[in-house]
Amino acid sequence: PKSVAFEVLGYNFSMIGFSPYGSYWRHVRKIITLELLSTHCIDMLKHVMVAEVKAAVKETYKNLKGSEKATTEMKRWFGDITLNVMFRTVVGKRFVGENEENERIRKALREFFDLTGAFNVSDALPYLRWLDLDGAEKKMKKTAKELDGFVQVWLEEHKSKRNSEAEPKSNQDLMDVLLSLVEEGQEFDGQDADTTIKATCLVLINSHNFRTSFLNFIY
Repeated sequence: PKSVAFEVLGYNFSMIGFSPYGSYWRHVRKIITLELLSTHCIDMLKHVMVAEVKAAVKETYKNLKGSEKATTEMKRWFGDITLNVMFRTVVGKRFVGENEENERIRKALREFFDLTGAFNVSDALPYLRWLDLDGAEKKMKKTAKELDGFVQVWLEEHKSKRNSEAEPKSNQDLMDVLLSLVEEGQEFDGQDADTTIKATCLVLINSHNFRTSFLNFIY
């Protein structure tokens, strides 16, 4: 269904999963399947998963060493591993450290997840959308703007890096792959290339929240 959340937060239905079934949806899905979720790509990314688990164990050991009694919040522990794996896979960087920017990103991603799943009066009564009775659309626009700001910076960094040096194909993340397709003349069914790249990368990173919600259920 074409909900307000999918329009505002999903780059006007450009996010795979939020976009209606059609040629655009099939095209982006094919790219993700071939360039990220194929058996070959997953094998190439095994070292990322292994490295993140080792880093998490090492960090936990470091924090616990010398303590008679200490605790680890497992939801946060598993969540950080999956978030780092997704960040490295999609945009080639780790989500590291407890700092203000990372907390802003984490909060915005969580709000994205909550807002896309929350009831919205405008979806039930579209003719009242202009009133924004529950204030949901205002929150969506604020979250969408904040997330787009982060993704735009990552996109500009990738473009600048590609102009300055040739990245080996084995080291390319998904954003690099999508930019390569654009340089080769690939089109996204009439959609703006930068918007499609940002929307695709963001929705894959935010899939971390689905895993986190599952862990919340377990623990």
